[in-house]
Order: sequence, then structure tokens, then C-alpha cells
Amino acid sequence: MKKFILITLLFALAFATNGYSVARNWVGLGSGGAGTDFNAAANWSPAGVPTAADALTMTINAGFNNIILLSGNITVGSLSVSVTGNRNGVLRANNFVLTVNGAATFNAVTYVSGINYSYCELDAGAAPGGFVFNGTTNIHTTGDGDTYIGGANVSEGSMTFNANVTIGAWAYTLPGDEPIWNFNGAGAQTFTFSSQYNVKPSSVRVGVTNSPTVTMTAVPAALAPGNWFTVYDGSLTVNNNAVLDLGDFDLDPWVAGCVIQLNNTATIRCGNDNNFPGFGVATVNPTNYTTYTISSTSTTHYNGGLAQSISNLAAPGYGHIMYSGAGAKTSAGSFSIRGDWTKNATTFNHNNSTHTFNGTPNQTIGGTSATIFYNLVENKASGSLLMGVNNNQVNNVLTLTAGPLNLNAFTLIVNNAALAAVARTAGYIISETNTAANASIVQWNMGATTGSFVFHFGTAAGVYIPFTFNKTTAGASNVSVSTRPTATSANTPFATGVTHMFSPNLGQDGSDEAVIDRWWHITSSGAATANLTFTYRGAENTMIAPYQTGNVGAQYWSSAWLPNNSNIGSAAAVTAGTGSVTANAVAFTAATFTPMVLSSTTAPLPVELVSTVGTCVNGFGELIWVTASETNNSHFDILRSDDGNAFRPVGTVHGFGTTSTMHEYKFTDREPLGNSTMYRLAQYDFNGDFKLYTPFTVEACETGNTSVHTYSSSEELVVTINSKDEGIYTVNLLDLQGRTISAQQFTAGEGASRFSMSKEGITPGIYLVMTTMPNGEVSSEKILVQ
Repeated sequence: MKKFILITLLFALAFATNGYSVARNWVGLGSGGAGTDFNAAANWSPAGVPTAADALTMTINAGFNNIILLSGNITVGSLSVSVTGNRNGVLRANNFVLTVNGAATFNAVTYVSGINYSYCELDAGAAPGGFVFNGTTNIHTTGDGDTYIGGANVSEGSMTFNANVTIGAWAYTLPGDEPIWNFNGAGAQTFTFSSQYNVKPSSVRVGVTNSPTVTMTAVPAALAPGNWFTVYDGSLTVNNNAVLDLGDFDLDPWVAGCVIQLNNTATIRCGNDNNFPGFGVATVNPTNYTTYTISSTSTTHYNGGLAQSISNLAAPGYGHIMYSGAGAKTSAGSFSIRGDWTKNATTFNHNNSTHTFNGTPNQTIGGTSATIFYNLVENKASGSLLMGVNNNQVNNVLTLTAGPLNLNAFTLIVNNAALAAVARTAGYIISETNTAANASIVQWNMGATTGSFVFHFGTAAGVYIPFTFNKTTAGASNVSVSTRPTATSANTPFATGVTHMFSPNLGQDGSDEAVIDRWWHITSSGAATANLTFTYRGAENTMIAPYQTGNVGAQYWSSAWLPNNSNIGSAAAVTAGTGSVTANAVAFTAATFTPMVLSSTTAPLPVELVSTVGTCVNGFGELIWVTASETNNSHFDILRSDDGNAFRPVGTVHGFGTTSTMHEYKFTDREPLGNSTMYRLAQYDFNGDFKLYTPFTVEACETGNTSVHTYSSSEELVVTINSKDEGIYTVNLLDLQGRTISAQQFTAGEGASRFSMSKEGITPGIYLVMTTMPNGEVSSEKILVQ
């Protein structure tokens, strides 16, 4: 008796461990009894109506046609159905729903001959009847019997799988008698197929209320391409944010008139050589799927390891489209895209097709690798088409139908030397990354073609500002162009390599007062000559009077500002709408970056003067000045005035010609300084042109004053002290926020002294120099550190 109690306890504990408190065995029809009601308490042992706490076992081993019916909706724990006899065992929903919370297994075991074998049928019947499997489901045979999956031929019942599903050997369906299959798990689900028969649900729906990721796997893989599993005559639907990963399956329907629906943000992945559900290895739309409802926010992902033909879906085409995997992807024809285009480490062959981007939100052409298009059409009624990877390429025609194509800090390559390779109706290209090196570039491979190549630029606000490169030389070249407005009215940041925009007319930096607030960055791979037409917005003309309504002309930088704008064309400046300037015969050196601006003065000064210092040394005037760059600089004349009105020359210092290197000049005026004396520099070009700089004063030596001046050379900070007494001088370098950057003490004797401070760790900019003298007095001055 004790042994029986112990066995009973162990048995109950085993089921309790599995989550079920009662194990019930079928004793109705096919298992010795005559009952056919699945819900009846008398057909189970121990007797009782099955509940969600029960683990049910049904072993059918007698009778030719045992049909077991549901008599109401019912939920059970787990269910194992095994058929071992000859031609028997049907579990029919009978317009009700059986829900199995745990594992469900259906197994037809015995096979003797073609007329003597086990037959296990799972029949969903008509709607609203069917089965819901919340645990793993296995429909198969362990002994070569037949496991049949059925449903009504009209108003089919459904089978809902919320966990992993395995369809094993000799499971099958028959035409006209198939249920609807739903995959509706809360997370990842795996569908494993290894039957040698056809299993064809009427329809397959993924994500009815949830958003599972369903991965289909064929074992062996050779079973999938033969259409052993597919849709029969209904629809393939993926809803919500669900993912259907087809793997080897192509889901070619058997009956014409079927429907594909990718709704919401659903994703479908097509693997191996599959092109799109129903497309198989064909290169045109299939006949059996005749209706396509593809959400603009859905994703079609071609990720096959074998070559795939990218289906040319009829309008409105794809939502998002993605490519990956080892197999090359070849466009089967032209199609539209309303979402993002993502190409990740795979080959895409455009096949001379046209790909049109016409979605309403922003769309991106991106991924981990660039795409080569044949014809690319941008047609945006709203939103922008953005480049998301560098060097996307168009081999034939880029068509700008409507809206902005935003380069987004990437390069777009036009690999067609025809003048019509970029066509425009109302679209435009945004190339407005406000950095010293503008990365938003159009590279047009022009070859040896001459003529007007129009870069259809526009602003972020939608103002059309084209740039024309009218090439006049036939040498082969690729021309890269970008343009950008400046966030401030001082043309900053300057283009890479540009050190100044000093205006001789103004005697100061002229970027704010005399230059349009826009840059053009141009590079030609080969030497080329072209007539250039620049377009700018009137709002970018923030110049001061009289320059804002005078003529503006183009100038470019090549170690210095060249040439004078009067040499290469000019036009009246505008302050509203758009204005344009044509500069003729501009010569480009091969592979040389050429920043360009539109200036209202004869030039941003060929010689940029950084600092000028004058002191009295031993009774004479000692002058020191520093240049940051020079263009065609012949020499400086030093002019002197004792009354502040009339100036006369007192000496000459030769210049360095053309240079972008900082240089220091010195001159000593041997005439005694009896009073304060005013000096002025005049800079002469080799062609005789000259510029006058702002006058500066040197105090007379006998005044007894001590003076301190600091300036920046190319490698160090130079401190000059003209002291009346010997003593210790403390020099502090502060930034404009008052923070000390560097500090150093010097001992200066009577007269003139010169000291150096290291520039290590000091970034270019404007700084304040505070010098404390031996008597406690403090002097201050601002300096520019280059």
C-alpha cells in the first residue's frame, strides 16, 4: 500500500513539475470506447472535462474512421495524439476552438502498405473553428503514417501557432481542404519543414495581433524550392512590426488571384535565390499573385546567399528595400521605392533599369556600401531624398523631378560625360554642409566633353541656385563641386587652407563687409579651363555700403587669393531674390582644391598683415611687421610723418613674392626720434599696384616711457620690451574668456629687448596679452595667433 502511495505521489509530482496537475488519457472512440465528444468527462480517464491544468494523451488504435469532435470551445494544458492503427483518427474542430497552452504533438505511426497505414487528421473545419497552439507544435510521423492537415473548403477555419512549429515527414494538405495558418507569437518563432508531401494552407498570416519574427527553415534545404510548402489560393499577409524570414521558401501560390500584403512596418526577408514571394526564379511579376498591398513603411529584404532577381513590382512599388548576403542582386526591371534603400556588403546590378524615389517622408540611399544606379529619379512631393553612404553613383541620368536631394555630407558621382546626364524639372541638390571642407559633393565625370555642365544646387529653404561649369578645354577630368552658405556674415569657417580675407580697400578683414556669404569648393582631377556661373541668394549679400550694390566678382584661393576679380568677370550685386556672376577662362590645376568666393573689392588683400610693432631703440625707430601670406609681393615702402599729415619714404624692404608661409620683416629708421613719429607701410605688387596700410605711432625715446609689444610668428610668440629701467616683466597670455593659457617672466635691461614664448599647445585665435611691469603697472593688447 505504501509503495502504491509513493508511486502515485511521484507520478503526480512529475506532472506538477511540468506545470500540469492532472494527466488524462483518452478512453473514447478509437481507444476502446464509443464516445466521440472531446469535451465529455466520460471519454477521459480519470474522468473529467479537460482543463488548462491537464496533460492529455490520445492513443487511437482501432477503427477505420474515428472522428472525434469538439462540442464547445475548450483550453487544455498539453496534448499528444498518436495513431497506430489502420486508417483512423480525426480530431475535428466542429466550429469550435481548441486551445493548447503547452506542447502539442500529432503523430501517425504505422505504415504497412498503400491501403494499410495510420492516418492522423487535424481538421480546423470552418470558421470560427480551429486550433490555437501556445506551445511548441509537432505534426509528423515516427513510422511513415500520414498526418493530414485539413479545413473547410469555404470559410476556412484557422490554425494559430504562437510558438515553434515543426512539420515533419508525411504531413500534407489537399487542394480545397486547407485551413488558414496564423503565426502570432509574442517573440521569435521557428517554422521547420521536412515533409515530402505538399503542405499548402489557404492563407498564411504573420502577426495577427502580435509582432513575431518567424524564421522558416527547410530540412533538407532542397525541399523548399520545390514548393512543398506555400500558399494555396488565398493571401500572404505580414502585419504590425512582424518579420517573416522565408529562407529557402519562395511561397509560389498554386491558384491564380492570390494576394500579398505587407502592412504597417512589417518585414519580409527573401533568401537564397528567391526574388519575392511568388516570384520563384522568374524575372517578371508572377501570374498567381495578382494584388500587391505593400505599405510604404514595410521592408522587403533580399538577403540570399545565391543570385537573386529583384522583382520589378508595379506601382506604387516597394516601401523600404534592403540588400545583403553573398548572392548578387540584379534588378528585373524598373520600380519605385517609397522608403529607404539599404545596401549592405553585396553586389547590386542595375540592369539598365530606372529606380524612382517618390515616398512622402524622408528617404535615404544608404547601407554599408554604395549603390551604382543606371537611371535615378528623385520625385519628392514632400520630404527629402538623402544620401546615406559615400559615392553612390548614377551611370546614365540623374533626374530631379521635384523636391530636394540632400547630399547629407556625402559625395554623389555622376558617371556620364553627357551634358544632359543631370536633368531637372523642379528638383534640386542640397550641398550645404557648413564646414571648412564641405563633404556634400557632386562629382561629375566629364571625360573630355566640353560645354555647360549644370549643377542644379538649391538651398535648404528651396531656393534654386545652380552652378554652371562651362568647360572649354577637351582634357579629361572629373569635376567635384560643392557650395555652402555661411552661418555668420563673416564667411566663417573659411575653406580649408584659406588664412584670410583681408581687404586693402577697407584696411581690415573684408569677409563681413565685402564678400558674399557663400563658398564654392571646386576640384578638377585634370587641368581644365572653364567659364563659371555662380548663383547666390540676395539674403547672402550682407556687405556694407557702397559694396552691397556695386559689382561682385569671383576670386579663388591657391596658397593666396588669385586672381583679381576684375580679371575674371563681375556683375552687379543683388540684395533680394538671386543674383549670378559669370567668371570666364578660369584655369584649374590638376587635383588642386580651389575654394571660391564672390568679392566686391579688387581682391581680398594679396598680402595679409598680421601685426605691426614700432618701438624706439637707442634713439631710432625700429619697426617689425608680420605677414601670414603674400601674393605677387614685390616690396614694402616705409613712409614716415612727423606731423601726422604728410608722409615721405624713408626705406624699402623686399617682399617674398607669392607665399602662404608667415614671414617677419624688420626696418630701422636711422633718423633720431625727437617726437612721436607716425609710420605707414605701402605694399607694391610686381605689376606696380600698391596698397596703403593703416598708420601707427612710435613714441619718442626721451619720453621715458616703457613699451611692451607682442606678436605671433610662425613658430613662437615674440615679446619686445623697450625699457627705461632694468627689471622683471611678467607676461600672461589669456583667452577671451579670461583664462590664463601661458605665463612667463623676463628680465629686461635698459633699452630694447626681445624675448620668445613657445606656441606649443596654443590653438589659433585671438588672445589678450597682459604684461605686469617692474613698477606694478599693467599694459594689455590683443594679438592674433595663426
